Amino acid sequence: MAILHADRPIGYYRIEATARSVTGRDLELPSLGLRGFFIDAAWQGQGLGRRALQAMFADLARRHPWARQLALMVDRNNHAALRLYQRAGFDDSGELYHGGRSGPQHLLLRPLP
Repeated sequence: MAILHADRPIGYYRIEATARSVTGRDLELPSLGLRGFFIDAAWQGQGLGRRALQAMFADLARRHPWARQLALMVDRNNHAALRLYQRAGFDDSGELYHGGRSGPQHLLLRPLP
């Protein structure tokens, strides 16, 4: 999905129908996976990422009413992303994923309305 600001594309997000494709396993609650979230560097630091996440949560609730949470993996060294996601209501599960080429990643979970 494209993220628009005044009809100008400034980023995107990609949702997976199951958390398994992001986490490598099923979760206890019915979950979606956030595969990617990106705001162009020229638009970062203006609160647009947080606003885009809020709009995304509302959209997911409409299009996927069965889903109870959203899961994502974020690199443990990506401190800016960790802060953004935690401010948007994601909780760190305390699990680190060590597989893949990205190095250790935190599993973050957020309830969906």
